[in-house]
Amino acid sequence: MTPMKRLYVMLFTALLASAVVAQETKTGWNFGALPAVTYSTDQGFQYGALVNLFDYGDGSIYPDYYHRIYIEASTFTKGSSILRIMYDSDYLIKGIRYAVDLSYMPDFAYDFYGFNGFGSVYVNDWTNDDLNAPPLPQSTLLCHETTPVQVQERLYRQHRGEQLALERRPQHPAVQTGCA
Repeated sequence: MTPMKRLYVMLFTALLASAVVAQETKTGWNFGALPAVTYSTDQGFQYGALVNLFDYGDGSIYPDYYHRIYIEASTFTKGSSILRIMYDSDYLIKGIRYAVDLSYMPDFAYDFYGFNGFGSVYVNDWTNDDLNAPPLPQSTLLCHETTPVQVQERLYRQHRGEQLALERRPQHPAVQTGCA
């Protein structure tokens, strides 16, 4: 082994030994805070902070804790956000692990508009629960379409009140219906 490698090995060993010896016992309330910064193509940039609070009491159970509280508040540039408070303890009720998580996460990236993404038919009225539109007839929805896009087009035309001529087409293998 070269002298330089020996030096690196000795330094690494000394660093590990000092880390093991220097481990201290924590007492009382301690916290760790971090910024919440990420990027998602669906939600944009996330910015905010999170905090972990730990209660070690007198330190006799360290590295375990009596109580832990996690708080996160962050938002995304495209409108979504995360507001969360979580409590965790094994000592609130002796012998029973107790965890409570209160979250408010308005997320604008949940919507799903079809299997073809951009090529799908999108009807804004279908996502508006306030409209009192009559229910669509179920008898002819999946009987004659060959692809999911054709199913969506038929639903859209039926929703608009168009009268459709039923024409026989070969059935798509992925569509399982009881049509004759």
